[in-house]
Amino acid sequence: MEKTYLTYEEFGAVGDGVHDHLEAIIATHNAANERKLPVKANDSATYYIGGKCKPIIIKSDSTSAIILFALFSITNPPECISCLASF
Repeated sequence: MEKTYLTYEEFGAVGDGVHDHLEAIIATHNAANERKLPVKANDSATYYIGGKCKPIIIKSDSTSAIILFALFSITNPPECISCLASF
C-alpha cells in the first residue's frame, strides 16, 4: 500500500519529551518535501527540540507545522528561527 503521510517516528523520533528529536524532524520534513506528502505527528507524543540552530523547511500540508514552529520558537533563540512554509 502506498504511503499517504509520514511520521516523525519513521525517522527516529521516540516522542518521549526527553530525547532530542530535531534530526528526526528535519529528516521527516525533507522526505515529505521530496515525496510531496503531509507529516502527521503522534497526538500522544512530546517532541523535544534541543538548542541547535538548524533550518527546517516545511513544504507539505502539515498540521504539525504550526506546533513544530511554536516548539522551535520556544526552545531556540530568535536569531535561529527561520520558517519557510508553502501550503
